[in-house]
Amino acid sequence: MLGGCTTDPLPPAEPAATASFDLSATDILGTTLPAKTLALTFDDGPGPRTAELSMYLKAQNIRAVFFVNGARIAATTLPNTNTIAVTPGAAGMLAQMVADGHLVANHTTTHRDMVTEVLPTGNAKLLQELTETDADIAAYVPSGRWLFRAPYGSYSAGVFNGLKGTAMNKYIGPIYWDIGGTSNQYPNSAADWACWQGQQRRVGGGLANGNGFATTTQCGDAYLNEINTVGRGIVLLHDPYAYASGNTVDMVKYLVPKLVAAGYSFVRADQVPQITALLPPCDPTCATCLGVTATQCATCASGRWFSAGACAVCGACPAGAYPSAACTPTADTTCAACNPSCATCTGPGATQCSSCASGSFLEAGGCQACSTCAPGSFASTPCTLTKDVTCAPCDPGCGACSGPAPGECTACGGGRFLSGGRCQACAICPANTRQVSACAADKDTACAPCDPGMTSSAGATTCFPVGGAAGGPGGGDTDGGAQGGGAAEESGCAVAPAGRVGGSGLLAGLGLLVLLARARRSRPSGNVHGERR
Repeated sequence: MLGGCTTDPLPPAEPAATASFDLSATDILGTTLPAKTLALTFDDGPGPRTAELSMYLKAQNIRAVFFVNGARIAATTLPNTNTIAVTPGAAGMLAQMVADGHLVANHTTTHRDMVTEVLPTGNAKLLQELTETDADIAAYVPSGRWLFRAPYGSYSAGVFNGLKGTAMNKYIGPIYWDIGGTSNQYPNSAADWACWQGQQRRVGGGLANGNGFATTTQCGDAYLNEINTVGRGIVLLHDPYAYASGNTVDMVKYLVPKLVAAGYSFVRADQVPQITALLPPCDPTCATCLGVTATQCATCASGRWFSAGACAVCGACPAGAYPSAACTPTADTTCAACNPSCATCTGPGATQCSSCASGSFLEAGGCQACSTCAPGSFASTPCTLTKDVTCAPCDPGCGACSGPAPGECTACGGGRFLSGGRCQACAICPANTRQVSACAADKDTACAPCDPGMTSSAGATTCFPVGGAAGGPGGGDTDGGAQGGGAAEESGCAVAPAGRVGGSGLLAGLGLLVLLARARRSRPSGNVHGERR
């Protein structure tokens, strides 16, 4: 009823939650929910404001279950004593509910009492009450999420036995409630349908407010009182109904902010642990779910975050970045760049490194360049992730080394060469040999013997003929002196013998002239004009 109009029929009053009737073993309450956890459920729709309610709940991140009557979706041939009419645009409302994350469930077709009105007419009619609505909502229900609530909560073993052998045995229920079905305990509790129909009664008797009606806020405050007393559970509400001063949709908008401020959280009724245990298992990526696929998660396990119905693995920051914001149930890890000196880090500062690149080590949160050992020393312990190199002196015989022992040289100083890890003095080629190749970093001087008839001095690079004069350590070849002819003397002058003089042979010829001059000076005085003696 909207604004006092009577276009929407009201059902008979729901019995109090404490009513006694025969329940099957599958009748379910919300007592397995954690403290301060509520599951909102809405019966008898869809109504004129159901789409508005659906979108409001989505904006508050609340998912609900809507137990609908098939006669509000399509015309029925069943007896319709409650004169339930089709709600214009009902199919679009169902699609809206699903898009907003809510679950559509079966509340029979005509909302007749299954125990007193339907069961006496036979099991066929009992079955039809569920099958017609089942056909109306099948396209909107996720696989395996079939929930059923009996009108007025009226259910019995006879109803159960009449349904359990049929295709409708796929439904889980009946789903009962913990809060919202009491019409005679105002202001400690309330039922929204009773508030809007003038049937809300006070504790101990008498009509609430003298007329049995309660406004949106008055009825909402009574719901709050019951919620705070019970502390958890499934909440019963009816979205199609209202009167001039009260409306269920408006009451929900009044209740939700107060409940959130008081620390309450909300789950969908199929997330009640007792119900979840009866449902098909969730996809392994989900902690809890609203369906069996990986895109129907409700909550995620640790290390995952929720996005568009799916649980994605929390991202890990790559090398050179750190998590500036940790992964949460609804947001992935946020990464930011490390200080350039770090390989990995815990923050952006140069002293927030957690590891370093090759060639550096970690000290007091910062990365320091590994030291290089000075010439004549070696790394006795290498640079590690957390410690600098340690240097020690080489053996004195080494120019550079890999260890302290004489046999661990890696390079030598001048005049020495490396052999078998040791530094050896470079050899000098002995006399009568010549140097073939000079001493190098890793090999000794190479020497070769002079050819026959040739000789050399120590350290020579070439040989010269025997009897010739060496031209020094690098002495060259010689022709061995004057060849042919003899010495001649004329007018006191030495005459070079005929023949060829060259190289050191020229030197030998000059030496001969010197000897002749000396001999002339030592000759006895006589007649220089040839006087005979």
